[in-house]
Amino acid sequence: MLIQFTVGNYLSIREEQTLSMVAGNDDALPENLIPVVSLKWPLLRQVAIYGPNAAGKSNLLRAIEALRVMVEESAGLQEGQPLSWLQPHRLDKVTEQQPVTFTLIFQLDGVRHQYDVEATTQRIVHEELTVWPQGRPQRWFSRTVDADSQQEKWSFGSHFKGDRHQRNLWQTATRSNALFLSTAVQLNNDQLKSLFHWITEKLIVVSPGTVLNTRQWKNLSISLDRLESTEGHERMMSVLRAADVGIDRLFLKENKVGTVHKQADGSEVQFDFADESDGTRKLFEFAGVWLLALETGATLLVDEIDRSLHPLLARMLVKLFRHYNNPNNAQLVFTTHDTTLLDTDLLRRDQIWFVEKDKRGATQLFSLLEFSPRKNEAVERGYLVGRYGAVPLVREPRWQDA
Repeated sequence: MLIQFTVGNYLSIREEQTLSMVAGNDDALPENLIPVVSLKWPLLRQVAIYGPNAAGKSNLLRAIEALRVMVEESAGLQEGQPLSWLQPHRLDKVTEQQPVTFTLIFQLDGVRHQYDVEATTQRIVHEELTVWPQGRPQRWFSRTVDADSQQEKWSFGSHFKGDRHQRNLWQTATRSNALFLSTAVQLNNDQLKSLFHWITEKLIVVSPGTVLNTRQWKNLSISLDRLESTEGHERMMSVLRAADVGIDRLFLKENKVGTVHKQADGSEVQFDFADESDGTRKLFEFAGVWLLALETGATLLVDEIDRSLHPLLARMLVKLFRHYNNPNNAQLVFTTHDTTLLDTDLLRRDQIWFVEKDKRGATQLFSLLEFSPRKNEAVERGYLVGRYGAVPLVREPRWQDA
């Protein structure tokens, strides 16, 4: 489960910004909370992020995806090959030359983990893993580039497994542009495998702009693959039926999706999936990864959850992560412009976050709690009138006379 994510110097994000999934001291909506014995406060099952266009909402999710892909793929890079997933903040000549920073804190098998990475587009500058197996921190490994000599300094904690020969092998095999975590797992380090798989498989990022009816996109292929089994098809249809989109069943033909509708007399008519509405296609795209997250206890991060969806459908998808639908404690982080979701009957006050840009054009991320809202405050109205910031400054356009 995700506890906290911090990113700095990435795209529109200049100074480090932190998204926390730790719940505040509030007794509202207990169905939206995950009790965690080892933490002082429970974790949130859902978090919504609001803000104007181009403020940086998407960049926060892109940062998580960049770290995930680095963990998954950096060990396969050749020496000197750039870390193309990293894009430093370019509105400042200083930050252009500085590393991107990530800190990922999460709960895995009942144990808190903290994974820190600093990297330029050319090399890893710092990488460190700290684990709290019994409530006390254990630093398993650390590597840092010395600013003067540009040489790497390594250290391994006593709880990091492997004899001297194995550690030396993993260390020497780690190229300057590769993560040690990725390289060690590639070379059969068993201790780090569960950590590697949590980052690469339990962080699922869904972005807009998907091309449907193709298996070229990973998240869409999850939905397509489900149609190949009876059970998978039924689970997908349970979501579509709940949304009342009129589809009786789905089928696959030559890697393309088809739909079956029933006429008034009960006879069937087949359609190509491209003939369905944008909303139906978007819901199909969501359904596979939604079900995967709920089944595996993953953290699902969705950019523009409201894109092409009716507000009631978006609301339904958010509710799926409440405890009675979510025994594996999956989490949902989503960006949206849909202010109807700013409802304290749906989301707690600590589940609502905002982004806006400062005078230098850098993204700032902050929680609704910073405004000390009343328990029954009309959050949607307060947001729309600008009480919390993070709204566009809209002016009526002035057209010149011809």
